[in-house]
Amino acid sequence: MKRLVVFTGAFNVGKTSTLAFLAAHHGVPVHEEAHRQVLRELGDRALGHPAQGRFVVVDHPDHMCPLCRPVEFSKLVLARQREIEAEARPTTIVDRGLADPLELRSRHTGEQLVQLLAEVAAEVRYQLVYLFEIMPELSKPRWGKSVRERLEEAAIIEARLEQAYRALGCRVVRVAPGTVAERAAFVLQSAAV
Repeated sequence: MKRLVVFTGAFNVGKTSTLAFLAAHHGVPVHEEAHRQVLRELGDRALGHPAQGRFVVVDHPDHMCPLCRPVEFSKLVLARQREIEAEARPTTIVDRGLADPLELRSRHTGEQLVQLLAEVAAEVRYQLVYLFEIMPELSKPRWGKSVRERLEEAAIIEARLEQAYRALGCRVVRVAPGTVAERAAFVLQSAAV
């Protein structure tokens, strides 16, 4: 049975940079985040929100972003995540796992996360989940929210992701703040990859 390693965390935590470092300097195979792949495939359909202003829902039938259409978007991401995990070799690190799009959906719809996780519980085969802790220096204002507001939001996301993966029976290892090289070394030393 294939058991993958997952990197997860809130936004702007250095997760993707660490993955790129592991791939470039240590030859670790990685898979790009399903969420990013879906956004790229949607192209202009996912655009329409200025990063500097307050978030406003775009109510247009062609618009498809994770905040305006969380249920539909999460289904697209879950489908792509399943494809990624089916393709991945056992030693591959996957940028986010099956719980991530469900956490986002729950946060934006009010649906109970535990109930949403039941949809993927039988599929989860993760050797280890690395939860990248918040790095305040990487946080930036966005959608009319200050750095402080974004950090508060990130802390909520971090706690929810940890709860979700633990509820799925995963071993979660927290990755403390540090440089990309330090975090990559921590992952390599843990012998999970």
